[in-house]
Amino acid sequence: MTVKAVAAERYVPVTTGFYPCIPVAKERPRTIQRHGKSITFTPQKTRNFEKDFKVALLGGMKYPAVVPPHKTARFMARLLFKLPRKSRNDLDNMIKGISDSANGVVYRDDIQVDRIVAEKVYVDKGYGVWFEFSRIEAVECL
Repeated sequence: MTVKAVAAERYVPVTTGFYPCIPVAKERPRTIQRHGKSITFTPQKTRNFEKDFKVALLGGMKYPAVVPPHKTARFMARLLFKLPRKSRNDLDNMIKGISDSANGVVYRDDIQVDRIVAEKVYVDKGYGVWFEFSRIEAVECL
């Protein structure tokens, strides 16, 4: 009789916390013409949010900020967006801003994120983003 090992996964928390803010959806890049040349840039509102959220990520780190040296590391993001009732932000665009902010802090590149669990709720106060990033590790089971 042969016994096969079954692969399972476990989640190792990397950073978790709550960032009090009015969550911002990532805006599309803008392109303008200057002196006959096209210049593409990210709007200031998006840049500011990503920069500030990166600081919040660092504040929630369970261990010193060490980006895994290998590109094969896999990650999961759990996000809860607490929004004002009149907000109409797209969930996918809010996720993009968060995942871009985590580049170079939680993981090398957001291509390493294999799983995202996200939700938005409308509240009267206490706006912000609750976040948890975990590394996905394979576990051998018999």
